Amino acid sequence: MGLKGSSHFLQRSMSIKVLAGYVTRICEIYIDDVLVHGTTDDECCKVLLRRRENKVTANPRKTRLGLKEVEYVEHLISSTGTSFTPEKRLQVLDFPLPTTEKGTPPVHWISNLLS
Repeated sequence: MGLKGSSHFLQRSMSIKVLAGYVTRICEIYIDDVLVHGTTDDECCKVLLRRRENKVTANPRKTRLGLKEVEYVEHLISSTGTSFTPEKRLQVLDFPLPTTEKGTPPVHWISNLLS
């Protein structure tokens, strides 16, 4: 498999084995990051205990607890939902309108800008 598939393998292993039953219910996984959105301290502790049981460590310098809102991959995530960060929103709003048909960017380029 080599290093090309290692991030996919890690994400899949975390989802299927380590945090099975918790993904989308009280946490999300993106490559090697785990975002816990449990509504109680008990739910958040379940994720940490499951990681400990499977010998999956967390970097204490990168761990944040008790946040009401988190900025992640140019998005703001909170209990009210997901939105763009102010910088990303400005980038989308300041996108230049094409003046000619040739100046129109391909659809996939625009979708990459918005994702």
